[in-house]
Amino acid sequence: MAFSRRLFAALIISTLLATSSLLRSQGREKRVTPLPSSKTQLFERSHGSVGVAILVGVGKYPTFSGLGELHYPERDVDLLDKELTAQRY
Repeated sequence: MAFSRRLFAALIISTLLATSSLLRSQGREKRVTPLPSSKTQLFERSHGSVGVAILVGVGKYPTFSGLGELHYPERDVDLLDKELTAQRY
């Protein structure tokens, strides 16, 4: 049981490390810039409550993780973004 916990922890850590290195290597840095409260209040009045989603497309995983490569994660994230935007999320 302790071995399976260590293995699981190692898989999680390796996935996080692989994800962070992939994000850095893509060179597409995205930043969140806070809005002034005046714009936030105006937005909330016109849109009601706001949902927030963080969309991450990861296609390659470490070989030893047991996870297969995803072929189009960026496209999937773009499509999900469009759908959530259409639903005013």
